[in-house]
Amino acid sequence: MSVSVYAASIYSKNDDIVKNLFSVSSDAYNIEVERFITFVQHHPPVIIGMGMFKVTKSMVLQIATTLIMYELVLAQYKDL
Repeated sequence: MSVSVYAASIYSKNDDIVKNLFSVSSDAYNIEVERFITFVQHHPPVIIGMGMFKVTKSMVLQIATTLIMYELVLAQYKDL
């Protein structure tokens, strides 16, 4: 689970990278910075699960919620 949360944090750090790139001073801004901004916006650094889905925080939270709900349902049926 901790690996999944860490992988999801990589996806959320992309916004910080783009904000920092947009705050580059005009003296240092050049074509390489512009190309890197374009690349990061179109190809964010994410971990992809077998080419089928991106690991994001919301996905990890949805999986955790589903597991907790499943366990609660099992616990209710166990008492019957």
